[in-house]
Amino acid sequence: MAPWRLEHEVLIAGALRVAVQRIGIAHWRPAERLRSWGLAPLHREGDTIFVPCDATEALWLGAWLEARVDAARVQLGQPAGGASASISLPPDGQLSTLDDGLQGPQPLTLAAFSSKGTRLELRLDAGKSKAALELVLLTPDDWALRSGRTPAAPRTTPPPRPPRLG
Repeated sequence: MAPWRLEHEVLIAGALRVAVQRIGIAHWRPAERLRSWGLAPLHREGDTIFVPCDATEALWLGAWLEARVDAARVQLGQPAGGASASISLPPDGQLSTLDDGLQGPQPLTLAAFSSKGTRLELRLDAGKSKAALELVLLTPDDWALRSGRTPAAPRTTPPPRPPRLG
């Protein structure tokens, strides 16, 4: 069995699930729990995942566990610039910034990485299930050419509020 797979826009490594979420850059805050416009569409080629990112939006990773495991870890890094971030599950479930130690937490946007490249290293560790892959941010037009699919339209409105329960 492969160390990871892509199903319905969700990366899966053992019990660990990771989805790339979208948010308008004007609504992104480094220290806040982010809300989502929805899943970003993903395109896989080997061990590389391509994701569209419009100039008006930022991306963040939402992670959760589907089965009982002691712990899981998601690590994201930029090889060219040295920026990195990681979360441990439980209790974390949201990775929304990269930090290079100089500029502080930065959003996951094309603009943030344009001078250093858009290729990021993503490591998933859920006990016996470990995976290393590359996450590549592309303009929506470049992503559409590569994937043969239409990306979600960019938005500038605030993300929707979560549904009321009860």
